[in-house]
Amino acid sequence: MEVPTVDEAKRMATLLGLLRVTTSEEKASAAGASEDKLDWLRSQMIGKNVEFDTPFGRRMLTYADPDSIRPEPAVH
Repeated sequence: MEVPTVDEAKRMATLLGLLRVTTSEEKASAAGASEDKLDWLRSQMIGKNVEFDTPFGRRMLTYADPDSIRPEPAVH
């Protein structure tokens, strides 16, 4: 297999960038960044791993704030 020259490699990288083709290393890097973001998001959960007693036994706390996801009404 022939090794491309520096100029050929640059042109190939430009073409792949224009075609939005990613290498396996770029995919792995993006996956790692996504996982870091998900780890941070999970760490911000309110009541994470909190249990409480109910008439039906111990239950995990589930927090939902519908006001935080409701779109703002349009102001005219």
